Amino acid sequence: MKHELKIWPQYFKPVQEGQKNFEVRVNDRGYQAGDIVELNEWTPTAHEGAYTGRSLTFEIGYVFQLNDNRCVFSILKLKTLEGEK
Repeated sequence: MKHELKIWPQYFKPVQEGQKNFEVRVNDRGYQAGDIVELNEWTPTAHEGAYTGRSLTFEIGYVFQLNDNRCVFSILKLKTLEGEK
């Protein structure tokens, strides 16, 4: 399953640089290991928000369910197929 999610710029950059390799989310989608997650950078404003056009795609690794409705899951770089760039 593929999940398209918003991510704020202050979290997008550490993910992009490889410093942050996990997500904490409300588990309203039934996240599972092996699912694909597309993180779309979103800039919130006072009245609305806007996508920046930047996105990152990962595979979900381990999923840990917290005591409430949230979970933590690891994000793994997708392996590119031979010939893809």
